[in-house]
Amino acid sequence: MLATMFNGSFSSTKVDGAYFIDRDGQLFRYVLEFLRNQTVQLPESVPVLRQIQQEAEFFALENLLKAVSRKISERRIRVEIYVERFRCSDEGCNCGAGQKVEVSALEGLAFFDCELFHPRRELRPNWTTPSASLLVSLFPEESLEAAVCAVHHAILCADEVGGQSAKEIVLEEGSPVRRALSDLVSSPELCYLQWYARADEYKVGDTRDPNMQYVHYAKCVKLTFQVQQIGVAPHAFLSV
Repeated sequence: MLATMFNGSFSSTKVDGAYFIDRDGQLFRYVLEFLRNQTVQLPESVPVLRQIQQEAEFFALENLLKAVSRKISERRIRVEIYVERFRCSDEGCNCGAGQKVEVSALEGLAFFDCELFHPRRELRPNWTTPSASLLVSLFPEESLEAAVCAVHHAILCADEVGGQSAKEIVLEEGSPVRRALSDLVSSPELCYLQWYARADEYKVGDTRDPNMQYVHYAKCVKLTFQVQQIGVAPHAFLSV
């Protein structure tokens, strides 16, 4: 690094045996902190990060360059989990299922858009305050497992969502949480995603005759994913 400083093409002067290097002091302090501690507290501003990246490249500080590049690629996503009850009754089905077991033979949860809720708006879940809210950090080159596990823990604690439903919503391959996080980290143009899911299936009817049993869902889960910080300005929204 010293050879780069004194042999580079930038301006430097020598006065009374001391060298004065013409570099931006606000940026160079990150270089000095890294040299002292082999770590540095980086700012949140992407334009400033790109300037520090140029300094790291100029002084050939590979580890600082990696740290800055990783910070620029970071995507912080606010995940909010809403849980409401459908409150189906003998008089009517509010969950949009209400089918006989043999008709509703598909395994797993049904993921759907809000238009597939009950046609009467007053019978649809009323989303007010999230049951849980958390911030996860994602990096394109790394696994999503830590973020997925954090969301799984939050949804279990949110409103007594059953373990099987939480597994299907979050953990399983192709689950809405995995798909949303993967899409947001791999597509810089996206900044918001939203999912709805029925949860906690149960059956009503004649327990002695499966043909006379009906499927309902006790709860509805709404998941929103909002990017808080990305390397490029977001401009697209997608609801699925």
